[in-house]
Amino acid sequence: MAKDFKCVVCGRCHLKSRRKITTKALKQFVRKRIERNLEENDVIYDSDSEFVINTEEAVSTKILSPKQIELNISSTHTSHRFCIVCKKEGTSRNKLCKVPLQARTQAFIKNAVFIDGNTRCCKHHLSEQLFDDTSLQALTAKYTTTYMNRSDITSLLENVRKTLATSHILNFDNPLSLSDGDYYNLTGLSKQQFNELSSYIVSARQTNVRSVRTCIAVLLTKLRTGLPNHILGTIFSLAKSQVQRCIHSARVSLMQDFVPHFIGFQHISHEDFVRNHTTPIAKTLFANDSEDAAIIVMDGTYIYLQKSADYEFQRLSYSLHKNRPLVKPMVIVGTDGYILSVLGPYFANGKNNDAAITKHMISVNAEGMNEWLETSDVCVVDRGFRDVVDFLKEQGYTVEMPV
Repeated sequence: MAKDFKCVVCGRCHLKSRRKITTKALKQFVRKRIERNLEENDVIYDSDSEFVINTEEAVSTKILSPKQIELNISSTHTSHRFCIVCKKEGTSRNKLCKVPLQARTQAFIKNAVFIDGNTRCCKHHLSEQLFDDTSLQALTAKYTTTYMNRSDITSLLENVRKTLATSHILNFDNPLSLSDGDYYNLTGLSKQQFNELSSYIVSARQTNVRSVRTCIAVLLTKLRTGLPNHILGTIFSLAKSQVQRCIHSARVSLMQDFVPHFIGFQHISHEDFVRNHTTPIAKTLFANDSEDAAIIVMDGTYIYLQKSADYEFQRLSYSLHKNRPLVKPMVIVGTDGYILSVLGPYFANGKNNDAAITKHMISVNAEGMNEWLETSDVCVVDRGFRDVVDFLKEQGYTVEMPV
């Protein structure tokens, strides 16, 4: 005999969307709805949002706390059919979703509008479980008074308390807590750029102390401001040791997940580089209008350092040319300024001039550059590379250097 899979509440039969009635709170709720004791094989329709309650708190709210307390607090409508922001009706194309708890708390703090837990809104109004700026401004109240129960009041006060408890710290997990100017002043990136950068990070681990976005923010703030770790700890409400771990974790994750997409010979093909990052005047001057030749510009630059306490590193990083400690990255760009790769950094002593660094890069095949470069490619260099011109020509490359 076939089993009966009908929902005990609504009577519908859904073989793939049934749910066993296991939790104590759900059993109590279903018994009150059907006014009888439950049997062992009773199930409930899992997608029926009116009956399936995800938390015991929500179940106990519906059963034990009727909405009898009237308060002079503005509130929105509670209909399931219409969006509380744009008032559009939910359809198969415009599907509505429940307003998240974070968004309801945000609306109460920002707009002084109470939103019931069963209200709906369009999905495009939400960003990271919160209303975006435009939706928050468009959100208006329908009623001047609100009927609430004890659970609504308790939940509202608790959520407001949690929000205010973290309002004194920099919260990069909430996209709306900081303005675009705040993002730029701290990290050097706009809010959109920071969000795009964070989307690449997949290897970093989120902990109870800090999130992945906080790790990236700590590193970028350190690079932009140069503040000591104990001051960064005060700003981000972290211990000094936690700041150190944040910086290490963010640096490793960025090098692993973000940098390979935008820097290095392997992040772009030879054909794409020639087509998109070679200017017509450079083709005319150096490549005789050849369509297959990549024209790269190489030059060493400097990253200045503080004097090291390590005597050996201090000697290797001191430049007699600049009379200060530094390291030398070798930057390889296209004729339009597009950065193809940055190799190094190298020490600043006399053995590491531009010519020696270039010869070392070719000899060790750094980043597989020998496979990426072709014999018809052109290397544009300055007079600091004069000692390596013959070596580059032996490799089959054309060298252009001022006389």
